[in-house]
Amino acid sequence: MWLPVAVMTAAQRYSPLALQGRVNAAVLMAITGPQTISIAAGAVLISLVDYRVLLIVMAVLTGGCALALLTRPSARRTIAARPVRAAGRTSRLPR
Repeated sequence: MWLPVAVMTAAQRYSPLALQGRVNAAVLMAITGPQTISIAAGAVLISLVDYRVLLIVMAVLTGGCALALLTRPSARRTIAARPVRAAGRTSRLPR
């Protein structure tokens, strides 16, 4: 739920004032277009295939994606190379 808020904030912040309406329309279309298509595809699938089969397929695909992400070499290197910050250390904010 936070991603559309961040995208809309960035679109408003980094687009020129004269183009904000057009940028807003383009961003909303990019966000809601795929969502509408996925709802339609889900309605078609649920009418053709039993929901239990769809749940099993989703679980297998999600597990396969997680396994692929966790077993790639760059993921292990990134996690292992992450520095540990000292406890109690806070960042200073500009005044």
